This record gives sequence, C-alpha cells and structure tokens, in this order.
Amino acid sequence: MKVVVSLHHHFRRTPDGTVYPYHVFSYNFWRPYLEVFDEVAVFARLSDVSYISSYDYLEPASGPGVSFIGLPDFQGFKGFWKSKQFIKGLAIRTFSDSNAYLLRPPSVICDVIWKELCNRNYPYALEVVGDPWDAYSSGSVNTPLRPIIRRIATNRLKKQCRLSPVTSYVTEFGLQKRYPPGNWNTNFSDIILKNCDIIGEDQLNARLSRYSNFKTGDRIRLCIVGSLWHLAKAQDVLISAVAQCVKKDLNLELAIVGDGCFREQLQQQAVKLEIADRVFFVGHLPPGKKVFSELDKSDIYVLPSRQEGLPRSVIEAMARGLPCITSNVAGLPELVENKWLVVPEDVCQLADKIMNLCRDINELIRVSVLNHGIARKFQYEIILKKRIEMYKKLKQITQDCAEKK
Repeated sequence: MKVVVSLHHHFRRTPDGTVYPYHVFSYNFWRPYLEVFDEVAVFARLSDVSYISSYDYLEPASGPGVSFIGLPDFQGFKGFWKSKQFIKGLAIRTFSDSNAYLLRPPSVICDVIWKELCNRNYPYALEVVGDPWDAYSSGSVNTPLRPIIRRIATNRLKKQCRLSPVTSYVTEFGLQKRYPPGNWNTNFSDIILKNCDIIGEDQLNARLSRYSNFKTGDRIRLCIVGSLWHLAKAQDVLISAVAQCVKKDLNLELAIVGDGCFREQLQQQAVKLEIADRVFFVGHLPPGKKVFSELDKSDIYVLPSRQEGLPRSVIEAMARGLPCITSNVAGLPELVENKWLVVPEDVCQLADKIMNLCRDINELIRVSVLNHGIARKFQYEIILKKRIEMYKKLKQITQDCAEKK
C-alpha cells in the first residue's frame, strides 16, 4: 500500500531527479512510514535547481520507496490562490482506494486535499504539527486579512481533528486542548535524536564548568535558530530584549541562525537599537553538525516564538545541555519549566528572564542538567514505537474502507 503524505514545506529537485529538503525531511525521516507502507508519495512544493551547493548540502529526501508529487513552489496567499486549482486537480488524480492519506496540518495545501478527501468519503490521518491560532497572531503575518485567516484556519483544523479517524499531535496536551480529537489519537514528536546528537557526560561537565567559572562582566552568548522568511520565531522581540539587557549593563551577544527576507529588517533593528556589534547573523546552516557547533558555542538558547508546535531547535539545544528561555505557546510548556516561559511579544518580561538566568550561576547549572535529561525522551527507539502504531492504524482503516466499497 502507498501512503500519500501532504505537508507545507518546500523541496528542491536537481536535474538527475533527486529531491532535497531545505531543512528537515531527509530520507531518514520517511523510513518509519516504510516500516508499514510499501511506498511514500510526498505531496509538497517543489522547485527545480541546477545543483545543491556544498554550503546548502543536505541528505536527499527521495530514495528507494520515497517519491515526490511536485506542486508549484508558491509563496504567500497570493501564490496559493493562483495555484489552488492546480493543487486540487493534482490531488484528485492521486486518489485511489488502494492509497492511504496522511496530512500534516496546519497547511493550506492540506486544507485543499482534506476537502476533496471528505467529498469522496476517503479516510485520512492527521499529524498535527502546529497551531494556526498562534501562527497568525499579531506580528507573524503581514496582511490586513490576518484576523480573518486566523479564525478560518483555526476553525478548520478543529473540524479536521474532530472528523479524522486517526490523529497524532506533536504535543502531549497543548494542541489537543485547542484541537480536540474525535477518534483514535496519540502523541509523538517528529523530532528524533540520534545518540550522537546528545552530548556525553564529558561535554556536559565542560559546559557546567564554564558556567561555574562565569565572572561578573563576562560576555554571555545567546542563540536562536529559525527561518527569517517570517517572524514566527520572534527574532525581532529577542533583539529588543537584548538591547534592554545591554542598557542595564549585562554583557550579551546574540547569534541568529537562519536566513530569509526579514534579515535586513532585523539588521536595521539592531543598528537602530545600537547593538549591531553584539548581534551576529550566522545565516542558514544545514541541520546536524553545523547547527550543533553553533549551539555548543552558546550559553543560553532563547526562543520567544509567536507560534510553535514542538520545536526541534529547543530539543536540540537541550540535547547540547543549554538552558532555554521560551514563550509559553503550544508544546513549549511541556519542555520548559514555567519560571523560564514568557508571554509572546512581552519584551520586558523576556529581558527580565534573560537577566535573571544570566546572573544565577546555580540556576544555569541546574537547568543545563535538567534539559540534558529531558532531551533523552526524544531518542529514536522511544518515538519510533508510537509512529509505527499510528501508521498501522491508518493502514487498517484504509483497508477496511476499501473492502466496504
């Protein structure tokens, strides 16, 4: 049986037909699907490129048993509306009683496919990976239609979860409260850590020793990882908070990993706030060793997101023994203690949290050890069991439906 998976991400295809992701979703991501299904067909945006540079190099997403159904590589709502009918037509051509369908919302692409599946009474499963209510919060999307889109997208996901025969969530309880399941459901993260991703005791002890040796006035390095094609991660809020801390004589610097159209705006913001010499734009880094290297050079990870599911970057930062300060949206309260959570867009509160943590060596050490232990819950063997259970459930429901027809 083939499973058709729809998601919102962008991919690139080289002339030899190999498909590459921009960030995650390399071939290894799809292996658990192949434990249950014979084939995986990925329904996603795809652009053709002449080559993948060594700077961008990632492992291919395509491979044995994994193919891609390419959509136009549209950007924004205007691009979506131009491509909507094409997406709908292409989706309908994939429909078959012998295929299973799995959607990863929130996504306008998933919404189109979901509607057509419902019209034809095909079963489907959901892997809920984010929250549209937070995604379309003030400051995240620059459109006057934002409040309307926010409510429509939220209500649609509620309906999708209520009607879905099989649903998984990346949170343990956060997304489930806002988008209750109507039938069988489970929870697991799509973030899987290899043993080598989690630092050993020697590296952890070296980090703790660094914290123990902090002296008043030593420079402390903050880090944030996230796309700059939007401001959902609230890098602008973090820059403002860093400026407040610096004015209060805290010696900070900030490394921003990621790239996109908002980079120039953020650079101008740092100049305006007179901290351009303390904010370093690292640019895009491929996942894995280069991101881990940047985390290892940092002292505290900060992610004041306006919206999230269960963010990979926080879990990876924890795996490197980093204390974390985050916003209190979606699944983040399941990872981070309440005392280190902030209200989205509250610059003053974020600045206070940063200052308090930086000036408390014992707390830095305690949270570093705590986070390192939490990250171990995301090792491959633990997550794989739940994923396999869900995919078997989808396969059985699809087979039962085909037999009835």
